[in-house]
Amino acid sequence: MSGQIGAILRFAFIDARRSLSMFWSILITVMAIMLIIPLYFGIESGIYLGSQTAVFIFCAIFGFVGVKETLPYVIKMGGTRKNYWMALSFLLLLISLLMAIIHVSLVSVYSFLSEHLMNGEAKVFHLASFLNGNDYWYVRFYIDSAVCFMLLSGSFLFGLIFYRYGMIGGTIAIVLLNLLGFIPPVHALLLEIMEKYIVMFQWKVYGLFFGVALVLLIISWFLIRKAPVSAYNGK
Repeated sequence: MSGQIGAILRFAFIDARRSLSMFWSILITVMAIMLIIPLYFGIESGIYLGSQTAVFIFCAIFGFVGVKETLPYVIKMGGTRKNYWMALSFLLLLISLLMAIIHVSLVSVYSFLSEHLMNGEAKVFHLASFLNGNDYWYVRFYIDSAVCFMLLSGSFLFGLIFYRYGMIGGTIAIVLLNLLGFIPPVHALLLEIMEKYIVMFQWKVYGLFFGVALVLLIISWFLIRKAPVSAYNGK
C-alpha cells in the first residue's frame, strides 16, 4: 500500500468516523430502550428488534453520501483517482467487516440480557435464523458483512453516477435499473435466484453478494478514472 493510498484511507475513515459514531450511538440507545421499557412496565409479550434492517439502511446511504464529500477534496489535494478508488474499495470492505463485528456483538449482548432479564421474550430478527437452525455468531457475521459490503459498494457506485451526471443522470440510471428487471431473461434469472437461494435462505446467496460487490466496485472505477474535480451541476 503506497503512502498516498494510506493517507487517503486515513482521511476517508476520519471523515466517516462521525457518521459511524452517530449511527451506533443511536442504535445502542434504541436497543437499550427496547430492554428497559418492557422491564419497567412489566411487558411479557414477545418483542422483536430489527437492528439488522437499520444497519443495512445505513450502508445503503453511507457510500452515496461519502463520494461527494471525499472525492473532490482528494483530487484537489493531488491524490490520483486510481489511489482514491483503491483506498475507498478497501475502506468499504473494512467498514462492512466493522459493521458486522459491532452488530453481532451487540446482538449477542442483547440476547444474553434478554435471556436473563426477560426470559428470552425480547428477540432480535436476523436472517441467520432462517438458515436451518444455523443461527450462530459466525453465521451472523458472514451474512452481515456480505450484505453490508454489497450495499456499500452499490451506494458508492450510485454516488459516483450522481456525482458525474447530476440528478438527471442518476435518476435515469435508477429508472434503467428498474426496467432491467422487466426484460424476460433477466426477470427469469432473478426469479430463479429468489426461488433457489433467497427464499430457501441458503448460504450460497450471501457468498454471491461478495461477488456482486466486487463487480460494482470494478464498474465504479470506470466512473472515477475521468471524474471531474467538482460534482456535476447541470451546466
